[in-house]
This record gives sequence, structure tokens and C-alpha cells, in this order.
Amino acid sequence: MQGWYSQGRYNLTSNGTYSITRSYLVIIGHRPQMRTADLVWTAMAIPKHRFMVWLAIQGRLLTQERKQKLHIQVDDTDCFLCEEKVMETNVHLFETCKWTEIVWQGITQWT
Repeated sequence: MQGWYSQGRYNLTSNGTYSITRSYLVIIGHRPQMRTADLVWTAMAIPKHRFMVWLAIQGRLLTQERKQKLHIQVDDTDCFLCEEKVMETNVHLFETCKWTEIVWQGITQWT
């Protein structure tokens, strides 16, 4: 136990007492805050939009790809937003879909 203090595994505060918070922070290291959380949980966002963005970040949106992984019968796996014959995935919906690009351009111009 004495070795743990000398190895820096348990940190004492300036007055010599043990702090579990300080030790926990040393163990997990520095982790940057997730900026997307500030964007999602802002008071200006509509609750259903917050929920949908949270699902997207967690990878839990019910896309055609996810339906297939869950063994749900899917008739058409193509993205219904754009005219490309590409499977609807999270990456496609939020990054490569032509319709999404047009929406992002509109939002950028509006702001």
C-alpha cells in the first residue's frame, strides 16, 4: 500500500488527505470533452431532434443496414433520400448522401 503512494497511483491533496476524485482523474487520464454533446443537448434544439441526433451518434438509427443486422425483413436497401443505388447507412446518410449535402449547404448559407 505504501508503494502505491510513492508510485503516484494514489494522490494526496495539498493538506495530506486522500482524494478519490483526484486519483480517478489520474487513472483515466485527460479526456477531451465531447463537443457534440453541447450541440445536441442545447436548450435551442427541439427534443425530437435531440433524440434523433443522439441515436445517430450512438449508431442506433434504424437504417436499412441496421435492420438487416437485426434480421428484420427489408424489401429495398437503397437510400430513399437520394437517387443513388447505395445502401442506407449512418455514414451514407450523414456524410456522402447528395441530399444531405444540399441540406448542409442550405444550412450554411442560412447561418
